[in-house]
Amino acid sequence: MTAFLIVEDGGERRFEVVGRAVIGRDADCDVQLSNLSVSRKHAALEETVAGWVVRDLTSVNGTFVRGKRIEDAVLGTGETLRFGDVKATFRIEERKKETSGTGKLFQTLSVKPTRRARPVAVAVVTIAGIALLVAATVWSKRCGVRAGPAVSATAPAR
Repeated sequence: MTAFLIVEDGGERRFEVVGRAVIGRDADCDVQLSNLSVSRKHAALEETVAGWVVRDLTSVNGTFVRGKRIEDAVLGTGETLRFGDVKATFRIEERKKETSGTGKLFQTLSVKPTRRARPVAVAVVTIAGIALLVAATVWSKRCGVRAGPAVSATAPAR
């Protein structure tokens, strides 16, 4: 089964939840909410043996199910949630199998972006660039290469 969190924060945004999702303001969260009443890591939705569960991650302004503040709660389809001041609805839907004429199952591949890798990549590229500049400077000094114009400034005599 596939779960969806429909968030009402000025508009309506729909998030597909597969297995587990963290909700909050932090850039690493699966469901990002920009409202300041939402903690950086506010709550988590998780599929368990008992069904879908929402857990409050010690948020300041609380997680609410059916209007009551909770630490954790089992969710059913159509449940109303609130993360701080942000309202949401939880839905569970059966995923339909689509087959082509040859009988192959079409599946969508959902890959979560790796936001944590970006700062590491920036650091690696910066360090590599600095190392390249240092190596070029050392090489030019050892080989006697001088920086300057490639064309002579004096004109030939006639």
